[in-house]
Amino acid sequence: MTVPERPEDVPTDEARIDEALRLLSGVPVELDAAVKRLSRGSGVYAWWAAPSVFPDLSGLPNDSVPSLRMLYLGRATNLRERVLRN
Repeated sequence: MTVPERPEDVPTDEARIDEALRLLSGVPVELDAAVKRLSRGSGVYAWWAAPSVFPDLSGLPNDSVPSLRMLYLGRATNLRERVLRN
């Protein structure tokens, strides 16, 4: 069996994961601004907050804003709808 070659302009799974992690660890966007930019397609999202919000929960610090930590990482088939519901 032969595996077809991947076109050069199609990112590898590893490249897609790296880009998702980079975007998720960027400066968080306020909800009002995020909703305007969210697609109705699938995607991943993260909720960030100061440690004082839920002091008993541990979470990874945000790479761009170390005073925030990740509260939740999720995926959705309709990203815009999921974020609006939460």
